[in-house]
Amino acid sequence: MGGIVAIDAAGPRGGVAVLDAAGETRARGFVEGRPGLIETLPVLLQELLAAAALEVGAVAVTVGPGSFTGLRTAISLAQGYAAAAGLPLLAVTVGEAFGQAFPESQRALWVALRARKGRIFLIRDGQAESFEDEAVPRPRRPVALAGDAANEVAARLAAIGADVLLTNARGLDPVWVARAALAARAAGRPAARGPAALCRSAGSEAARRHDRGDRRVRRVIRATVAHAAAMAALHEAAFPAAPWTAESFAVLLGQPGVSGLIDERGGMALLRVAADEAEILTIGVTARRLGIGRALMLAALEVARAAEVTAMHLEVAAGNVAARGLYAALGFAVVGTRRAYYADGADALLLRLQIASPIF
Repeated sequence: MGGIVAIDAAGPRGGVAVLDAAGETRARGFVEGRPGLIETLPVLLQELLAAAALEVGAVAVTVGPGSFTGLRTAISLAQGYAAAAGLPLLAVTVGEAFGQAFPESQRALWVALRARKGRIFLIRDGQAESFEDEAVPRPRRPVALAGDAANEVAARLAAIGADVLLTNARGLDPVWVARAALAARAAGRPAARGPAALCRSAGSEAARRHDRGDRRVRRVIRATVAHAAAMAALHEAAFPAAPWTAESFAVLLGQPGVSGLIDERGGMALLRVAADEAEILTIGVTARRLGIGRALMLAALEVARAAEVTAMHLEVAAGNVAARGLYAALGFAVVGTRRAYYADGADALLLRLQIASPIF
């Protein structure tokens, strides 16, 4: 049985830890959560794996609650690495990870996380609930408090006479994530589900948090060969019936004229420029109604214009109404049909956009 690598980005920073089979830490590091987590976290993973120099037997990742962008970035990276290496993937909740910081504590552990101004995520007894600051419930027994909002919650509860112990655990340590995964594996917990289901379930609370108003400026970044595993994981989450492998993405990203794009919220696109024309090779999103598809297409058009491309081509399933609406809004026109093009027998519409002059 090899060691374990743990990846976490549920909070304001990202972290990676590599532990050996005995549970000893061999490498550990952190990167800032914003901006650029989707660029820096894969690099940190590569650096720490090289520094640890041991055989890895499993991958662990935190699945929330936490940052919408961070969770999707960490999950995509963990899925991609696990799939490429043929390793089991273990899902760990934030509550389980914090629990590893105080394995001998006789008090119940409450983890308090700042959700947004005026609201707190409270993890207790394995459940995460959201409360207004002033509505955090009084515990019925002695508790220990951890998390980035622990100071505030401890002060409120102490003021009403609750028996509260304030711990020094504020940010999540990926070493705790690894140890929680090792404990779960020892207890016989099965590996995590497929990428699409894991992304949806892990990100559900984070998505609700995003929808309630915790909105920030998002970025689409240019992908390199180092992002092949992350792009493969996003592709599998978007197209579980016909996923592309990390090896396929690595080969394509290494070819002249091919550019990859990743949206931090959960989306990817691949395009090829040849002479004065461009083609969208694939584009997919893992979350709907957030504008991810449009952001990726606008970024692809920027790449095409920088290469002095005058026309862009793509294919879309005839029944994909949402995608067809997006492409029509961007000015694409139907120029042909490929009958029974997809594996399910659906027709593909061939679209073309003249982009000699700006459209937005």
